[in-house]
Amino acid sequence: MANPRETILDLYGSFIRDFGGWIAVADLIRLLDTLGIDEASSRSAVSRMKRAELLQPAILGGVKGYRLTTPAEEWFADGDQRILHRSGPVEHTRWVLVSFSVPEGERMMRYRLRARLSALGFGQASAGLMVAPVAVMAETERTLRREGLDSYVTLWDATHAGFTSTAAMVASAWDLPAIRAAYDTYMASQRPVPAALESVVDDDREAFRHYVANVNAWRALPYLDPGLPLSALPAGWPSSEAAQLFDAVAARLRPGAWRWFVRICSRNHEVRAKAG
Repeated sequence: MANPRETILDLYGSFIRDFGGWIAVADLIRLLDTLGIDEASSRSAVSRMKRAELLQPAILGGVKGYRLTTPAEEWFADGDQRILHRSGPVEHTRWVLVSFSVPEGERMMRYRLRARLSALGFGQASAGLMVAPVAVMAETERTLRREGLDSYVTLWDATHAGFTSTAAMVASAWDLPAIRAAYDTYMASQRPVPAALESVVDDDREAFRHYVANVNAWRALPYLDPGLPLSALPAGWPSSEAAQLFDAVAARLRPGAWRWFVRICSRNHEVRAKAG
């Protein structure tokens, strides 16, 4: 079974925000059922997301539903740029360096800070120093401020001057074999999808299922590889090929996936519209 929390986030990112930002509880459960997630797991995930201040309840026209919180909307805005509007590798010579100093009595904060920077795609340059392409600078600033971590951090806009090559620095800071393996796994799972749908009768339902699966499989990759420069990567680096495949599969599936989403949600959407 797919992860309910991650799947709900995928639905908001791919569909619900484009449909007014609100969804009825019953419709969300039906959509998740289409994706193989049972009602109990769906409701449990929604409850956890409310406690985490990702979702907020909203009753429109007497119908119970949910919309994203303001912090979640901000998080999605950054995610859109990274996940959905990713271009190929960009050649650059500038990097964002992050150093941090956390008091000994706040070890959990140190762990949280390292984990958050890693989640943004930073590599470990040395103890207490992390590095990423300068393109993620603005997102990093917003994230650290939003999560109250900025007071522990110093940021630099820097160039790599030596004494190792940039390729050696990148290979040391990031686990390139693991990132390549993740790209290969994604492409192996998604290449067969368009052809497989040609013989499917209930195309819209299947398009919806495969569209969400494509987003789910792709979502982590732009964070594992935060736009590392091609000149510093091993020959045949698959980032551009994988990004092109993601775009092609999404374009093929989007019309049918959207029709299925609207079919499930249209009745309560009309109620929402009447409620203003």
